Amino acid sequence: MDKNVDKAREKLEQEKLTAGSAKDRVREILFLWLEASPAEAAELILKKEKTVGGAYTAMRENASKNRGSATCVCTPPEEAVGTILEYFGMKDVQQKLEHGLLYQMMMAASKKFRPYGVAEPAVENPQPDAETEEIGKDAAVEQPHRALVDLSAFSMEGLL
Repeated sequence: MDKNVDKAREKLEQEKLTAGSAKDRVREILFLWLEASPAEAAELILKKEKTVGGAYTAMRENASKNRGSATCVCTPPEEAVGTILEYFGMKDVQQKLEHGLLYQMMMAASKKFRPYGVAEPAVENPQPDAETEEIGKDAAVEQPHRALVDLSAFSMEGLL
């Protein structure tokens, strides 16, 4: 494993957070990001001014802006993860999430719930950039391939 990845893990582990708290769940998301995209995540997490608490605050502020007149807010997982990654300075967050990063993070999260003896699914590229679909006899149109991902197992409960 890369030295920067180890340093990033240490930085995340050194933050004093209550187990099971909302900030601890943000840290779990960052660990998943480290597993899914180690080089990029480690570089951005290691920035001195970026912390788990800061990411949590950014996510709360984003949720408050979108709350309107409601007394509570429910942020979809992909939006919460996007806000956290943007806080750490990731470029083109939405595009990367849609093109497999969120899927890779969900697969990393699902590993701890896999029953003993069940093999890990072999998925190299969960979402190719585009497929060609025949429309008529001679016409072909490039269509983006959207993988259906059930996000209901990834709960953001308790983050806000």
